[in-house]
Amino acid sequence: MGAENVCFYPNISSIAAAFSKIKTPWHDAQVISLHGRGDLNDVVKSIHLHKKLAIMTSPEHTPAHIAKMLLKEINGSVQFFVFERMGLSDETFDHYQLNQAANKTFLEPNLVVCIGHGNTQKRSQLSSCNVYLGMPNSCYIHEKNMITKAEVRVVSLSKLCLQSDHVLWDLGAGCGSVAIEASFFITTGKIVALEKNSRRISHIKQNKNKFHVHQLEIVQAVMPDGISDLPAPDRIFIGGGGENLAEIIAMADGCLQPEGIIVINTVLIESLSEACFSLEKLGFEVDVTQVQISKSKKCPLEIAWPLKIQSGSLLVNTE
Repeated sequence: MGAENVCFYPNISSIAAAFSKIKTPWHDAQVISLHGRGDLNDVVKSIHLHKKLAIMTSPEHTPAHIAKMLLKEINGSVQFFVFERMGLSDETFDHYQLNQAANKTFLEPNLVVCIGHGNTQKRSQLSSCNVYLGMPNSCYIHEKNMITKAEVRVVSLSKLCLQSDHVLWDLGAGCGSVAIEASFFITTGKIVALEKNSRRISHIKQNKNKFHVHQLEIVQAVMPDGISDLPAPDRIFIGGGGENLAEIIAMADGCLQPEGIIVINTVLIESLSEACFSLEKLGFEVDVTQVQISKSKKCPLEIAWPLKIQSGSLLVNTE
């Protein structure tokens, strides 16, 4: 057709128009589109981190759907605006309480603006613990010794080479400490913590809520039975496998995405040997790292048990 035959009529965006109607600057607003999205993970995360949030809705994720989700996820007030049929002769907008919006049908197309809940310092204020990699064990609700130790946690996460959109399985998750800290890297992907013990499942749920890790899904199952129904992983962390370790590794291999990595933490020499043999048999290039942590006390010196971290294209950490 040629550029000479095309006329462009620039206009303001729906986001700019919406904020102008409520007389609020929008240069610092977070904008999220829900078109083609299967869940509301980005909304859940952003509502805690940003004071201004504009949400481009979809027929599946309506303002009512979003309001219902926010009622479950946040404590405190939020200004919830809905803009209906913007730019058309019957356009309208209003401010709603979340419980009002959750039970209302809105005209399409529509746009949602939330103001007032988020705080960019929110993550550091969620608990009395500072939030960072290798947080002290005391930051987590856990059974005695049923936790990947802080220093080992950092090494294990570095071996996983996590990206923001990855799917991570934490198998034998214990209290979920690895999954929690993995969330600092995996922001748009998904983390699945699988644990068989009901008490530890409760601890994972409490830690998830404590640190607001909304991309974390918790599954109670006995490995390897619970693995096949999980979303295909880019990374797998195995913190416990027991007598079924070889079977779990074989099942994990069948689900792992191309160029995936597995990290396995083991303490026993027998488990280390079994993990290496299983990975090599499946064609993985295996790397083993032994970690020994020594900590000072007034008297005497306390030495933790050596941890062996096995790694490769599929990484194995041994604790």
